[in-house]
Amino acid sequence: MTAVPSPTALRLRRLDLALVQAGDQEAIAHRRSLVRRGAVPDRAVREAVRSTLADVRERGDEAVRDANARVGGGRADRLLVIGRPDLIEARETLEPPVRR
Repeated sequence: MTAVPSPTALRLRRLDLALVQAGDQEAIAHRRSLVRRGAVPDRAVREAVRSTLADVRERGDEAVRDANARVGGGRADRLLVIGRPDLIEARETLEPPVRR
């Protein structure tokens, strides 16, 4: 008996940015589908994001902290900025093709 995939199963698809850069039309279309503006059809979500962005423009880091407390996410140590040493360390773990 074969397992039938759940209708709510998560399906991941790899985006190869090298193909995008090389001009592969399918990869370009996939990238555009991921980054296009207005991709969220729920008006309430869009309005919440607009409100959060306006708050961040007005109050800066404090607004980011408040938004993070409301919706979760962020680093466990509550840092909002990744320091240069952390960025360098992360970069060094990448394979050269990915780093490019």
